[in-house]
Amino acid sequence: MNFSLIKSLQSIENYKVYHIIILSVVVLFSIMFNGFYQLQEEIQNLVEKNRITVSKDIEYTIHAWLEERINNLETSIKYMNKDQILENEEQLKYFIETFLNQNSYFDLVQILVPEYYFYTNTKKANDYKKIQIIFMNQAKLIH
Repeated sequence: MNFSLIKSLQSIENYKVYHIIILSVVVLFSIMFNGFYQLQEEIQNLVEKNRITVSKDIEYTIHAWLEERINNLETSIKYMNKDQILENEEQLKYFIETFLNQNSYFDLVQILVPEYYFYTNTKKANDYKKIQIIFMNQAKLIH
């Protein structure tokens, strides 16, 4: 009887130890799960903040890029108007060549001088004076 009493007490103590171990493992997994969940939420918040920051940086860069090109064009237009380059085709061709060589931002320049001509880079695309003369001659032939 003595032997069975000791054995039953040991089994109860073992039972308590197993419960403590299982309970500890469950608590540990709960803490780990909670930690991972909190970490996942924090990472998602950081990703969202980073996405917003990157978007703002891209917006600023594009805005600065466009402003620089617009300022460059405005300066060129002021120069063209000041020196009356549009009236002389040779000066216009030289200006276009210089503009394209000095500004790596632009690979194409189109200039329209109403009722005179249209230039694409340094090549005359249309000469409205000649077209008007042709239309006038055709109109005379019709009448």
